[in-house]
Amino acid sequence: VPAEQDALPLRKFLREAGGLPDGAYRDYVSALPRKARSFPKDLDAAKRRILVEERGVTFEAENLASLANDTEMQLLFVTRNIDKYLADPAAISIDDDLREELLKSDIAVEKKRAVVGLMDLAQIKDRPERAALVGPILARTDANLDGITFETAKTLILAAEPTPLRIKLLNGLHLTMDLPQVRETLGLLPRPYSGITVGYARPRLANTEENRTLVRWLDDRDVISSYGEAVWSDDIVVYLYHRR
Repeated sequence: VPAEQDALPLRKFLREAGGLPDGAYRDYVSALPRKARSFPKDLDAAKRRILVEERGVTFEAENLASLANDTEMQLLFVTRNIDKYLADPAAISIDDDLREELLKSDIAVEKKRAVVGLMDLAQIKDRPERAALVGPILARTDANLDGITFETAKTLILAAEPTPLRIKLLNGLHLTMDLPQVRETLGLLPRPYSGITVGYARPRLANTEENRTLVRWLDDRDVISSYGEAVWSDDIVVYLYHRR
């Protein structure tokens, strides 16, 4: 299909050809050299979906708004243009509900991390389902977020499953906490982590990378007295302060 200006009527005719079979319509749309500035009027849902899937319409705020009554299509429109959205997120208004749906989509985890950075995480303490989506993404990428609060960090950690993922998040987020908050968070975890408090017990942890990282910073921050290896196994033994 020609790209010249004088071929515009032909391109417009093909985009608006709602009577074509879906397969033929897709072939024509994918062959068009330029994107449409807007969705053609009176185009059925199947053809509109084809335009979105084939990136046949420019990613603009007005076009996203025209899909306001179809959240699934809005989501598809953003995911098919995720690089453009992330390059200038202020150009198109997207709320956190739609961003949450982006976190469930099949975009790359690095792009999901970029989406998380655009969200209002102060609200996450009231949204455990959202926290359960965000936590694993931070654990796989980078948990350093500007302005993250203790309440947000605690919510992310407690919403994560399984326990090793919680520990990985705690390792990434502990600098958002003071020492009483660290102890509070540990107390909310299952044993043996909840036993890392004060007294004469010696909690034992499996010798994993996450647990080795955990005891190192717990020691550095004087949450625990020290740690070492068990005599009859490779478990990590945690030595507690006897009193605070």
